[in-house]
Order: sequence, then structure tokens, then C-alpha cells
Amino acid sequence: MKNILLNIKEELGAIRSNIDRRIGARDIILEDISKSNDKIREYEANKEDYDKILKLLQTLSDMKKDKIKNKIEKLITRGLSSVYSENYEYELDYEIKRDSIYVSPYVIQFIDGKKLKTPILDSRGGGISDIISFLNRVIILALYKPVLRMVMILDEPFKWVSREYLVNINKLLRTLNSLLKIQFIIVTHKYELIEESDKVFKTKRINGVSYIE
Repeated sequence: MKNILLNIKEELGAIRSNIDRRIGARDIILEDISKSNDKIREYEANKEDYDKILKLLQTLSDMKKDKIKNKIEKLITRGLSSVYSENYEYELDYEIKRDSIYVSPYVIQFIDGKKLKTPILDSRGGGISDIISFLNRVIILALYKPVLRMVMILDEPFKWVSREYLVNINKLLRTLNSLLKIQFIIVTHKYELIEESDKVFKTKRINGVSYIE
């Protein structure tokens, strides 16, 4: 009888171990799916900004394309440098096929003297992509003709930026406000951004209706 009970316990232990391994594998797969979905949503959210930059380049002569391309690269490189301590650069590659322009944005990083060129969605999670997307919007607003009112309404524009860099984001916003006179209206849950705002409006949703406090 003892041997039978021991065998049953051993079988139960093996079954539990097998179940635990399967649960662990499932959790890893679910996490990978969630990350992939986040990447897709992030790309879709930022795609519109790159389409606008692309249309701008398509309407210009080759010489002006290069000049504007260089200006955009320098402005965004400067913005990245103001947020991150690492030596990042921004680069736009474009090629012309059948009278259409195809643009690919990259982040350049120098590690041990080597140049590492990475598509923006693959670099430092979403943080860099958020900042580049934001700066692209600022550039579009600043260059738009006819001149628009300098107001930007943004919904969680720095959602994926690590908290340690949000203090630098605040400095970047202040600098852009001072230089370009842009008013930023930001919807966010990040307290680091809320605390540095000139005005704060809190909202509550009750029975599906939002109220401002």
C-alpha cells in the first residue's frame, strides 16, 4: 500500500511540475504577444507624423530635400541629446522609386567607436520613438504654411519614456515654449509632468461621463 501511495505522490508531483512548466511557457508567450501589440500600436500612432514629413519632402526639389532633411536631423538630434546622456543621433534615409520617396528613420549610437544604426522602433523601447514623434510634430507645426496657432494638444506623448528622463522632458518643453511660443496641452498620468505644469485640470469619469475638477 505504501508503495502505491508513493507512486501516486510521485506521479502527482510530476504532473504538477509539468503544469507549472506549461503555465510558465504560456506566460512568456502572452508577454511576447503583449509587447508585439504595443509595438504595433506605437507604430500606428506615430505613422501619421512620418507620413506628413514624407509629403513635405515629396513637394520639394532635391536640393531643398537635403537641406530640410539635414535640419530635421539636427533638430531631433539636439532634442535627443537634451533628454538622454548617451550620444544619440537621428538620421533620415530616403530613396526615390518611380517618382515616390520612401523615408526610413534611424537612431545612430556610437559604442566603442562603432556606429550602431537602429530603426527607431527597435531602440530603447518606445522612449526614443515617443520623443522623435513629438519633435516631428513640433517641426511640422513650426514649418506649416499658412502659419497655425502655436498650440499642441497631446495625449500621453511620453507614455513609454522612463521616469528617470521625465525631468529632462520638462526642460525640453520649457525650452520649446520659450523659443517657439508653443503652448502644450498634455493629457497624462505621469506625475513628473503634472507637477511641472503651469496649470493642472483633473478629470473624473462617473457613469461614463468625464468631469473636470
